Amino acid sequence: MTIITVLHSVLEALYMAFAMFWEILWPLILGFALSGIVQAVVSKREMSRLLPDDSPRSLAIACLLGGGLFLMFLRCRRTGALAVP
Repeated sequence: MTIITVLHSVLEALYMAFAMFWEILWPLILGFALSGIVQAVVSKREMSRLLPDDSPRSLAIACLLGGGLFLMFLRCRRTGALAVP
């Protein structure tokens, strides 16, 4: 194996790592933004009232709320209100 082959392999690996990072960057940013908005808008008292423990009821409510956010995201993306690659 020559030094050129090794260098080419390293550069290709770095390119793939950057491509994967770039692919997941916007969902990470969107997730952190949504989390920040929820933390700013919804009080801890309200969240504790809605999700008091780790019961199946609380889990179902959390899943429904998360599903609602996901459906809103899909609708915004489909209508063009959210430009995501």
